Amino acid sequence: MAATRDTSVHVQSTWDERPTSGWRWHAFGGFTQRARAHEFGIPAAVLDRISDGSVPAVIDEAAERTTRRLAGGVRLGPPSAASSRHQAEFGVEVDSASTSARDQFAGTVYELIDNVRERIWNYDTPSLESHRHAVTTSAYAADTVRVSPDKVVTEDFAASSSNVSTSSRMCRFRMSSIFVGLVARSAS
Repeated sequence: MAATRDTSVHVQSTWDERPTSGWRWHAFGGFTQRARAHEFGIPAAVLDRISDGSVPAVIDEAAERTTRRLAGGVRLGPPSAASSRHQAEFGVEVDSASTSARDQFAGTVYELIDNVRERIWNYDTPSLESHRHAVTTSAYAADTVRVSPDKVVTEDFAASSSNVSTSSRMCRFRMSSIFVGLVARSAS
């Protein structure tokens, strides 16, 4: 007999302050987690590729898995006089996501294609555990300038950094990247 236990939680909030004078600010945050565990009472399974999908994809989903995401950020705008031609804004955001998998299916899978036995898959690594993690940090600044009553120019500067890692008993991998961009646009 097989059983699945699935537990999820999600919380998010945002705060926004736009006073007529003083700093404008916007802050947000959120957390999501899903934990899923499977108990297999049988050492073998039969899957039909046409109706159930590919065997590796189904077996990958059979692992006990915990997935989390934590995100937050703040955006600020300094006070500006009503007669000011400039409207500045800047901010930072952080996003962290992770997943871990363990206790994968161990046993035999008989693959059928249109109810005809085609392949036998043997899985024997139930204790293999893997972890994946990604953190992205972004910062930006923008300035909107009114150059005439009917013409606006906006300059945006953004920088983003990502760090990704994966590890298991068999391998480790780490990657980092940085992106910087500058955009200027006008509207009439």
